[in-house]
Amino acid sequence: MKVLHKSIVIAAISTLSIHASAQESSEDQPGFKHMLGLNTTGLLNQFRDESTNDRFRTPYLITYSMELGKLAVRAGIGPEYSTETIVHDGFTDSEENSLLRMDGRIGAGLVVLDDHRWQAIMGLDAVAGYFRERNIEDSGFDRITDQEEVETYGGGPFIQLAFQLSKRISLSAESAVYWQHRNTTQTQLFENFPDFNNVISENSGSELAVTLPNTIFVRLHF
Repeated sequence: MKVLHKSIVIAAISTLSIHASAQESSEDQPGFKHMLGLNTTGLLNQFRDESTNDRFRTPYLITYSMELGKLAVRAGIGPEYSTETIVHDGFTDSEENSLLRMDGRIGAGLVVLDDHRWQAIMGLDAVAGYFRERNIEDSGFDRITDQEEVETYGGGPFIQLAFQLSKRISLSAESAVYWQHRNTTQTQLFENFPDFNNVISENSGSELAVTLPNTIFVRLHF
């Protein structure tokens, strides 16, 4: 899965570079400015053989932003999916583990710094996310599913800093503090005996989630 993710990121960066080179000599157009960003931190960590605590890293793989004068709006999406199958010799014949995560955001802000190379934007984001971790044990007699689902929503302030490499390419990083409300549900499901289905626990709470500027986005301007 990591190899596939690396290949996707490398292909996307190559496509952005080719597109940017083709448009490098074009004239700037007045009005709206559009930017498409790609999160490269995961790829860089694989080459550096190190990683940063995921708790403080932005989860968004692809971002889009649009600027008109001093006003900026932005959006981001971060999908993740992995699955694993384990075959046993004992009572449990097989076991399937899967993880699904989807994060999204929309926001708006003001350009507070904009010179020849550097740009800074401050604003507010609205965020939402969904997480599901599932374990399925198949004994041949029944399939028992243990599942945890987490839904989050909230928002808060952000600051984004960008450095212009060329007319069409820039690098950006950001920091944010989000208040998030969280709903968590744990269930156990029996495929052949649904009468035994059980909601193990349900709980909710709130927290402050901090994003540090340790994620690098490569952005294409068009």
